[in-house]
Amino acid sequence: MPYCRHQRSNRQKSKYLHGEDMDDTAKKCLRILELPDNASINEIEAAYQHLKNGVESGSVPWEKLKEIIWAHDYLVNSMNRSAGDGAPSEGGPKESSRTGTQGYREGVQGSSGGTRSGSRAAGGEPQQNKLKFRVFGAILIFLAAGSAVYFSGTLMKIMSSRQKELDTASIIKQIKPGIVTISIQDSTRGSGFVVSKDGYIVTNAHVMGEKEGTVVFADGSRTNVKLIMLDEERDFALLKATTARDYAFIKIGDSTRCSEGDAVIAAGSPLLLESSFTKGIVSSTGRSFPFLQASLIQTDAAINPGNSGGPLINHSGEVIGINSLKFSGGKIEGIGFAIAINDVKHHIAAKQPMTDDELTRALDRAEKKVQEVSRWRNEETMREEKTMKDKIIEDQWERERRRKELSDRVEEVRKDLQEKRETAEKRLQDEYEQQRRRLQENAELRRKALSECLQGATQNYQWAWNQECERHNKQQNCPLPYSAATILEQRLAQSRNECYRLYPQ
Repeated sequence: MPYCRHQRSNRQKSKYLHGEDMDDTAKKCLRILELPDNASINEIEAAYQHLKNGVESGSVPWEKLKEIIWAHDYLVNSMNRSAGDGAPSEGGPKESSRTGTQGYREGVQGSSGGTRSGSRAAGGEPQQNKLKFRVFGAILIFLAAGSAVYFSGTLMKIMSSRQKELDTASIIKQIKPGIVTISIQDSTRGSGFVVSKDGYIVTNAHVMGEKEGTVVFADGSRTNVKLIMLDEERDFALLKATTARDYAFIKIGDSTRCSEGDAVIAAGSPLLLESSFTKGIVSSTGRSFPFLQASLIQTDAAINPGNSGGPLINHSGEVIGINSLKFSGGKIEGIGFAIAINDVKHHIAAKQPMTDDELTRALDRAEKKVQEVSRWRNEETMREEKTMKDKIIEDQWERERRRKELSDRVEEVRKDLQEKRETAEKRLQDEYEQQRRRLQENAELRRKALSECLQGATQNYQWAWNQECERHNKQQNCPLPYSAATILEQRLAQSRNECYRLYPQ
């Protein structure tokens, strides 16, 4: 930002950098501080203070801090050297042991902020401000560097984590050679996975119904296997390949480190489709059922018949569970379970074989356990079906109740409208009858008044006729001359017309 030059009222007391004394570096420093070539040390200090305030307020980028410190130190040291050569300055520093390069280095490295050989600024206060500004600049540089390291490290972790999550193809390629399909007496029963180089294989106890079987690898090769040990309470079985060779195996992970939302891959041979893989997430950890003495990992990765005994793989390509069972039904989706690998690690590590009698008894117990699980699942299914039936019946009753309630309300509204309609019709009929009676009474009154008016007109006519007869000394109802009779008849007609006007019909 432009620097408003201070007034040079004390220029006579300040040291200048004149023509032949000024090199290109000094000119560059003056440009950084936004000063003219003939600036005094007081102006340099004032410009330095001004730019420092700009950095603190945010109007000057903090990236200019190194250049500002270097330019200030270089100019001050240059003037101090000139003063030491015999041209002392009242307003400048009296002695200095730092070169411009040294000042720049100390400013950048954020050292103690002051000179090392006792350079002192005139007046004391500018030197203190300079020390504070250098400390402030060093803190800014330190924070910026720390932030850059932190954010870069965080970004690397995020990118690394996301790469692991998304690199599904590499994980499948890595684990596929260690996935096997298990057959008992030429009948495919389930899946398994190799856990050691010498051919030990893990599967579910309910997959193995015999002491011997055959496994098929992803490359199509086969080998016979023997049952080494079986733990029906954890639905675990350990097999050993009879063919001696180096087997590709899958690394065992730590199931306690998985958490809800982690990406997982379920591998196996569902519905005789060898080496199938499905992807999902961990829905829950630490599930339990009454028929198993092991923790179960719940996942929405598709687990179907034939997946039993296959591995549940985390995003690092390690086994964290053994696919064991799933819930199924018309309205059930994405609820599968795997035995937590930590619950059977001791069996895998020990590889302790059981005797033939122990294996026979274990297989019998496993068969009973399968029946127990089947009964439990059937009971659960029946309970679910009963719940669904009860729900359907309840819904039907609720619909019937709502239908009846709606019908009652409609009937109530209909009755109310009918009553209102009848009331309105009766009111209108009463009003009509009243109006009709009033009209009849008025008509009768008008008719009676008209009759009386007409009778009065006739009587007046008769009386006037007789009066005219008496005036001519004649008897009543005598014949009158035409002219007199005409006048009387005209009067009668006028009187009758007046009656009809007053009492129209």
